[in-house]
Amino acid sequence: MAAPVGVYVHWPYCPSKCGYCDFNAYLLPRRPHAYADYTASLLQEISLAERTGDLSGPLQSCAFGGGTPTMFPVEQLVQVLGALRQAGLAPDAEVTVEANPGDLEVAALGRLAEAGVGRLSIGAQTFSDPLLKAIGRVHQASDIGRAVQMAKRAGIRRVNLDLMYGLPGQSQADVAYALQRALALGVGHVSAYALELEPATVFGRRAARGELALPSEQSVIEMGDLVEETLSAAGLYRYEVSNYARPGEESQHNLAVWRRGRYRGFGAGAHSFIGERRWWNVASPLLYSRRLAAGEGVVAGEEDVSALAMGEWVYLSLRTLVIDTERFGQEFGQPWQDVFPASTLWAVAEGWLSWQGQTLVVAKERRWLLNQIAERFLEEGALSQRRLTPCADAG
Repeated sequence: MAAPVGVYVHWPYCPSKCGYCDFNAYLLPRRPHAYADYTASLLQEISLAERTGDLSGPLQSCAFGGGTPTMFPVEQLVQVLGALRQAGLAPDAEVTVEANPGDLEVAALGRLAEAGVGRLSIGAQTFSDPLLKAIGRVHQASDIGRAVQMAKRAGIRRVNLDLMYGLPGQSQADVAYALQRALALGVGHVSAYALELEPATVFGRRAARGELALPSEQSVIEMGDLVEETLSAAGLYRYEVSNYARPGEESQHNLAVWRRGRYRGFGAGAHSFIGERRWWNVASPLLYSRRLAAGEGVVAGEEDVSALAMGEWVYLSLRTLVIDTERFGQEFGQPWQDVFPASTLWAVAEGWLSWQGQTLVVAKERRWLLNQIAERFLEEGALSQRRLTPCADAG
């Protein structure tokens, strides 16, 4: 039986570009029919994927990201979702749409709910109006609560709030207030991200020039600790580095990605991973549509990642803060200790990981430094995979 596949649909347009944003996002187009053209391109790419077999596995989840997918004309978004249903997306599949809290309407949300959207991920970021303005967001704090209430009235059962910490000028008290407001709204899922400075962003360039006043590294760690303590006390457990949920409200789409599940991306800049092949589309929405209209391919690059499979599996498991070594053995047919003897010995001796039965658990105080441990496992995984993979006999 073919492995389950998650679907990602990229909507590349936003009303503004935030100072920290490194996503493939562009300002809303002024061209007439730009939305209709992009929708037609998405439908064409989905049809092509059906014919080439990229959607041969059961489609277990779908996520619309961006950009701001709720800027997508609602009937066009429903049309794309309908095409995915015809391609095999199950009636009960988890369907998530990302949203900006300032541009939602009950009628549009109700239409999405009728079409099967059961999860809305709202980009709140903070409940401080001065901070929202400073980071380039176009909504106000008061919009967030209204957005959550509209989603509930529309029949969307599950709501996530995205929050950020480590922002320029942000204090511990700002983070505490945001958490308090989020919990008061009764959401079952919170994603809390520490600010990461990417060189190509507005914030990255300002930081390089010494123009960005950021909290200290220790302050950011304390903010992260406050996030975990507050949300855990309220019944939202940490199931990934940046994600907290009440039991049963975890993002099934993201969980599959963190378990190295297969996914198929559609749209400008979207990434896909089927078999052991990873590929990505051209980033420009205009070039993406032009190529499809001309009958040309939209793949910008690809790679075979089979040699990295074991190390990638561990890297993604580390994001969930636990490594199930028994599941690793079932996945790859090799005992954990045969593949990662040196990394495991080092990580346990240095206090990064501890054994709990057949599971390795990341130490709480090391959760902010996962890249350091991941590098060791990636390197040893690649070496072990070459050593343990039988060579083809050409003689």
